[in-house]
Amino acid sequence: MQKDFEKISEYWKEMYSRQVKEYRPFEISEEFKRFASIFAPGDSYLYIVNLHHFGLEYVSDSVERFLGKKARDINLQDLLQTVIA
Repeated sequence: MQKDFEKISEYWKEMYSRQVKEYRPFEISEEFKRFASIFAPGDSYLYIVNLHHFGLEYVSDSVERFLGKKARDINLQDLLQTVIA
């Protein structure tokens, strides 16, 4: 899994990230969180991936019910592992 993730990440950085001239981080507002909870009701979680550097900009607290980790401790590999496991 680690090698596959690294291959994907390196390819993405080579083909996309180097072409981005200016990066602006996504700012999460309370209003955004409120709307997100409306569109992801029940047993679900929400995350926002920064496609510039493959980092997570936001992970909802409800992710803990699925992965057993606090949102602040989750990384993209943790989320990808749930898909391929």
